[in-house]
Parts: sequence; structure tokens; C-alpha cells
Amino acid sequence: MRRAASIADSPPEVFSPARHRLALWVIYGVLGAHVVAMIAKIDEWPLSYYGMYSRVQPPEVCWDVVYGVTTDGREVRLQDDDFWQPIGASRLGYALKRLRQEANTRDPAHSADVQSVDRTIAGLMTIYESRRGVDHDGPRLAKLRLYTVTWRLDPRLANLDSPDRRDLVCEYVAQR
Repeated sequence: MRRAASIADSPPEVFSPARHRLALWVIYGVLGAHVVAMIAKIDEWPLSYYGMYSRVQPPEVCWDVVYGVTTDGREVRLQDDDFWQPIGASRLGYALKRLRQEANTRDPAHSADVQSVDRTIAGLMTIYESRRGVDHDGPRLAKLRLYTVTWRLDPRLANLDSPDRRDLVCEYVAQR
């Protein structure tokens, strides 16, 4: 015959009391470290306060964007990742912006720094044309242009294809 379980019967202990206290101290320690990191604004993973989302964003965003000019004169934004594999279009824009910033922070008398951006655009034209027809079906280009493009922030991205301003940084004309 089965015995009815009483309230006084307790389940067997899984952890010893010392182990239980140690586990609680570890949990409290991790939570405490996160609280200290948030208060001190220490942005080191895993004690991050997620600063990327906690700052007020400026009303405009600027980005370096590569445009191609087709043989018939049309200008095409080259933002498809297939054009620039393995780096991708967003990383390419960031890399070009960093290259230009580094060239501008040095002595302006160094024309080699300014030419490095021009050489980079010429190299991008070579990469684009060598991959055309193999990895992407982009149009044949006569020129490659680098613009600094500025948009007003729109939460719906309604103005993504129509930036507020485009400033030409450099242009490479293909030799035919």
C-alpha cells in the first residue's frame, strides 16, 4: 500500500547549503558588476551598458557611397554587396570614410595621402569590372565616383534613395 505524501516530507537536497550560498554569491556578483558598469558607463563586454542605443543621434547621417557612371551617362549607386564581395557595400563605405579621415588628419602638403583615395577608387573600378559578369550583373562603367552623401534621418527610410546632399570626393575615369 502506498503512503500518502505529507507536507512535512521535503524533496532531497540537490545542493549542499554551502554550494547553494556559493551559487547565490556568484549570481549576485555578476548582477552587481553589471550595475556598477552601468553606473560608471563602462562599455566593455560583457559588462556593457549598450551605449550604441543610449545616445541621442544627430539629425543627419553622412556616408561615403560609390556611384558608377555607365557608358551612356547614367549614374548608378553601387550598394549591392555582390559588387564588393567579400567586404560588402556598408564596410566599403566605412573603410573609405576612414581612409579619407586619415588622409585629412595628416599634413595637407602630402599629396600622396590625397592620391591614396584616388588610387583606391581606381582599384575599386578594377575589382568591379573583373567581377562583372562572373559574380554580379552590374552595368559596364565608364567612371567611378565617390560621394559623401547626407540624409536627414527618417525612421521609415522613405528618403533612402533621395539623399539631401551629395558632395563629390573624387572620380576615376576608366581608360578604354
